[in-house]
Amino acid sequence: MGIEGVLEQGFVTTSADKLINWARTG
Repeated sequence: MGIEGVLEQGFVTTSADKLINWARTG
């Protein structure tokens, strides 16, 4: 896996985590 794949996976994970936290607190 290239560095682009790692960055993309990390970005998706971070976005999903923020969305879950927003839904939970909102």
